[in-house]
Amino acid sequence: MSKTDELLLKREAAGLRLSLWLKVVFFLTMLGGSFSPEATDFERLYGSLTSVALVVFLAVFLFLIRNKQRLSLVGILSAVLDGVFLTLIVIIWYLAVGGAQVSSAFLLKSTIYTFSAGLMILNCFALKPLYPAIVGVIFTLSQLGFYAYSAATDGDLNASTFNEHLLSNRVSYFLYFVVQIGVPFVFGAATLTYLTHIARATVQQAVFLEKDKAQLQRYFSPRIAEKITAADEDFLKPGGTRSRLAVMFCDIRGFTKLSETLTPEQVLDVLSRYHARMVGVIFQWNGTLDKYIGDAIMATFGTPAPTADDADNALRAALAMRAELREFNAEQHAAGLPELAHGIAINYGEAIAGNIGTRERLEYTVIGDTVNVASRMESLCKEFGADLLISESLRRELHFQPDLVSLGEIGLRGRDESILTYRVT
Repeated sequence: MSKTDELLLKREAAGLRLSLWLKVVFFLTMLGGSFSPEATDFERLYGSLTSVALVVFLAVFLFLIRNKQRLSLVGILSAVLDGVFLTLIVIIWYLAVGGAQVSSAFLLKSTIYTFSAGLMILNCFALKPLYPAIVGVIFTLSQLGFYAYSAATDGDLNASTFNEHLLSNRVSYFLYFVVQIGVPFVFGAATLTYLTHIARATVQQAVFLEKDKAQLQRYFSPRIAEKITAADEDFLKPGGTRSRLAVMFCDIRGFTKLSETLTPEQVLDVLSRYHARMVGVIFQWNGTLDKYIGDAIMATFGTPAPTADDADNALRAALAMRAELREFNAEQHAAGLPELAHGIAINYGEAIAGNIGTRERLEYTVIGDTVNVASRMESLCKEFGADLLISESLRRELHFQPDLVSLGEIGLRGRDESILTYRVT
């Protein structure tokens, strides 16, 4: 069972439990009304018996829904019981005022409509469209049955005026079918059923959107993730686009050796706190977390949509990560834990950015030579004793002038062409 189904099941259980308790109160009130001074002996007897029986049924239902596997069964039975009650109460009222001594048209003039509306609403609490639909259908069918019985018993019942419909032993077809049946019950039950369906569907859609948003926030800053969620859900489909962007690799120096001096729990704690700080800075400068590669971080700037500031954002993020590492190491030193050093390399150029995989399991990444160059450059940080290297292609895109030291044309492993590289001091 999915998390969404579990959520809806909990909502259904809570709503059904509340509706059952409210129905207990409702039928106990009906029980008290059965002994009003105006009630006949017939009403007192059968009205009270009906109310007590319904309360007993509801008590059984409340016991049964302790097992969530019986929720749907209890919900259906409760809705059926409501429809049966609405039918019985009309018959009891009709027989109490005279039965065979009055026109059968009085079956169609019951004042039970408020009760029926209330019960249909109570059946919406569980966010299950089937329940209010059952009540509406049963009551509507019972009313049509009363009409058929009256027509067969008394013949032509058609009243010619509104007053005749209200006061005589006759019924206006139009007023009965449209005003009393069509609008309150057919339209009312259909509306409540639809609204319940919409409420349930909204919950499901909200959960899916939050799930998609949570998945996006694994890669993007909250602001960018919010824009993607609001703009186009097609972003979450497999596929990619070619664009110009900045690619950053950040790797901890000597982490394998460092891990030998720490317990696995300490390694996980240090790495989690370090990643949280570095990724927080990347998000602050509108970067995208592409992936973790062991202790290393791969990030991009310019995804999912490139901007004129991508190169600037990438370098400013790297400079902020340098400052963030100093604060992190101060905490490490205070806690008696080893301090960390890292190397960062940034390249700029064309790459394919998009989703790889299926809708159920996607990985957002970038692919291309620009990525490979950035990765190879990062491995040079240790060789040149630098914590931050950038390529000439990135330098050309900058709108500010950092302090740079040219390292000249450097050959990279696996590439024929050399790359003009700079150390950021």
